[in-house]
Amino acid sequence: MKNSMLRKMRFMSRLFTVMVIAAVAFSVSISASANAFPVVHDVTFMENAHSADSMSTYQMGSGATALTLFAQLSPSFANAGHSFNGWNTQPDGLGTSYTDGQTFAFDAELTLYAQWTTIQTVHTVSFYENSSSSDTVGTYLVDSIPTALTLFAQLSPSFANAGHSFNGWNTQP
Repeated sequence: MKNSMLRKMRFMSRLFTVMVIAAVAFSVSISASANAFPVVHDVTFMENAHSADSMSTYQMGSGATALTLFAQLSPSFANAGHSFNGWNTQPDGLGTSYTDGQTFAFDAELTLYAQWTTIQTVHTVSFYENSSSSDTVGTYLVDSIPTALTLFAQLSPSFANAGHSFNGWNTQP
């Protein structure tokens, strides 16, 4: 029984040796050129409209390419009361700035945050003397921030209506 076991072990040893030799003799080398598969990188565009904002989109590329124009982003970005003013690598605008459609090398990952400029809203308050239906004496106050109305005594030109005293303003004549 020992001899039979010994013979089996020798046979297995020889078979293993033949398999190793065959494997070495028939080895295959597989290689690929470094340029065969382009490396793709993403640019992530962040809306950056407010602190809890997480709206984003991205653009993929593997070589110098113009960044997607702001107006062509999908989904589109918006920030009420503001206009788009370019991109930056930091939400607060203290990083590297990029213009809309600027060419990017796509040699690394990049996150860009929309930069916004407040649209200045200007309001006009018009004052009319209103002493008669043909009265054209008037003045106005223009501002973009909450402002106290001009005092009646400080209007220029000054308003007057003989026989009457000023009693306040109205939106109707």
